[in-house]
Amino acid sequence: MKNILMLDDNPSRQAGFRRRFPDDKVVVVETAADAIRMLAQIQWDVAYLDHDLGGRTLVDSSEPDTGFQVARWLSENPKYIPKRVFLHSLNSVGRANMSRVLPQAEDALFAWMEK
Repeated sequence: MKNILMLDDNPSRQAGFRRRFPDDKVVVVETAADAIRMLAQIQWDVAYLDHDLGGRTLVDSSEPDTGFQVARWLSENPKYIPKRVFLHSLNSVGRANMSRVLPQAEDALFAWMEK
């Protein structure tokens, strides 16, 4: 069983992740602050990070509540980086910004969809 942290504010995506990983412990958070808090408290096997949060789309990475803030925090605190990090944001600019500060992260568009 893997510990999976998912940062996403969309209820249908959250449900999709839970269906996709029925045998794993999936914890969903909806804010950058909650994601950072969870990353600092628990050793995660996998993290899935969305960029746009708070029900908004095409959010600028300079705003405080985005997945970019989490990616930047991880890059500054590498001991908390999970074994694998996936970026599942549909915001291509935000996803590119996240990838720039966390180059080991992998793109996983539509990761919440069942295989």
